[in-house]
Amino acid sequence: MKKLIGSTLSYAALFGIRKDLNLVGTQYSTLSSIFYVGWLLWALPGNLIMAKFPLSKYLGLNVSAKYTDSAP
Repeated sequence: MKKLIGSTLSYAALFGIRKDLNLVGTQYSTLSSIFYVGWLLWALPGNLIMAKFPLSKYLGLNVSAKYTDSAP
């Protein structure tokens, strides 16, 4: 998963995320760090929840939380 995140951020940089978000100086590095810290904070609880509950319920909750959180 870590490799996927790194690849996604690299592709975003190639396709102009810095220009689109008006990132200057070390802001891109800070953005990258925020993604990695978020991933690290969720890694242990996510794995424990996934081990305790059926995968379908875990994935359903994650998808629901993602789309509820990103509503305009």
